[in-house]
Amino acid sequence: MDSKEVKTGYKGIRIIGFTSFMLLLIYLFFKDTYVEIGLQLKTAALGGILLIALLGIAYVICDGILVAIFAKKHRSTYTYKEGILTVWYATFYKGITFGSGTKVAQMYMLNEQGIPLGISGSFLTLNYALHKLCVLLYMSLTISGWQQHLAHSYTGYIYFGYGLNLVIIGCLVLACTWKRFHELILWLLRKGLEAINKIELYEVVEAFLVDLEKESRTFFKAKGRLIICTLLNLIKLSCWYMIPYIAYWSMTREMPPIDFWEGMALASVMNLLVGVIPAPVGMGSSELVYLMLFSSLFGKLTTDSTMLLYRMASYYLPFLIGIGVVMMRRFNKIKEGEPCET
Repeated sequence: MDSKEVKTGYKGIRIIGFTSFMLLLIYLFFKDTYVEIGLQLKTAALGGILLIALLGIAYVICDGILVAIFAKKHRSTYTYKEGILTVWYATFYKGITFGSGTKVAQMYMLNEQGIPLGISGSFLTLNYALHKLCVLLYMSLTISGWQQHLAHSYTGYIYFGYGLNLVIIGCLVLACTWKRFHELILWLLRKGLEAINKIELYEVVEAFLVDLEKESRTFFKAKGRLIICTLLNLIKLSCWYMIPYIAYWSMTREMPPIDFWEGMALASVMNLLVGVIPAPVGMGSSELVYLMLFSSLFGKLTTDSTMLLYRMASYYLPFLIGIGVVMMRRFNKIKEGEPCET
């Protein structure tokens, strides 16, 4: 057997091994939910399922376009396709890390596409700040549509969520734009790092804040780009916010007991409250808030069904497509004989 045959066989083993690993991962990820999802998909109207799936895909595409808009400033040849692939790639890591690895995965992919880690970290932070601002803006624009449908006991959580998001956005904006705030962060950081003998991390954070300030200054000066990114964020959020209304029709073949805009408004409240209301063991924050807001309107059984369709579009389907993107990248690297960490 010559060396070429050995290399071909080795590549084949790597491909089979990686494919087996990914299939096992899919099984472990869906083993507790695939029966429920399958039952709901059998019951739901096909047209509704397809529309919900398209909305879930459109959300990720909008996110990818936003990444590309920021990246183009640093690499003029950067394409929208690269931005969309970056976000799809990160959805896999979002799934296996429950969201904590999303930005790291995006930074890794952007670095491979020629965008340095410091630069990508700064504009992804700015993009996140704009996203949070649009979540709050959307909620503010639709606030009159949901008030009559919420139990009085939940209004405290809503005001708390609103206030908490304002604080987060305020801190992000200050971190992006105000040097005095940078100095305060760096002073506190130095004190903390000196206490644990990790002062070498100080320069890393300092360089990040410098990049973040530069990125923010140029971004806010470009009013056209700011408007486009804001509109894209609102469109992106609308893709998710339409799903509960469509899911109700898909499951019952009847119009929901609320109108379309009220459904959008309630979904915007849900997004605002995710992570604010403490969830019981075995239930995620998004599931709890969804049930809390929609059960009194849709009925518990229908709410459970529509929630699964919502999770399918916002979480499971992007995760599966993300697996496909990761596998495609890995197979290409194996065929080319390149080392591959992902």
